Amino acid sequence: MVLKTKIKISQSKKAWTQYVTIPSAVVQDSQYPFKADEELHLEVEPILGIMIISRDEAPIKATPDGVIVIKNSGHEG
Repeated sequence: MVLKTKIKISQSKKAWTQYVTIPSAVVQDSQYPFKADEELHLEVEPILGIMIISRDEAPIKATPDGVIVIKNSGHEG
């Protein structure tokens, strides 16, 4: 099953901070990989109109040609 649903962005009334809430049905799915208080990486690609939330160890890159998953080979280079 692909974890997919519609969500909304909420705006703080007292700050520029915005919030994305992940619905309970997604979080409770056994395939959902994130835990509470886990530090994640956010990348916003304004041209494609997407947000990418990932762990730093598994970066994803958005380009005008699409989204590329960069697999860590275990060494820098």
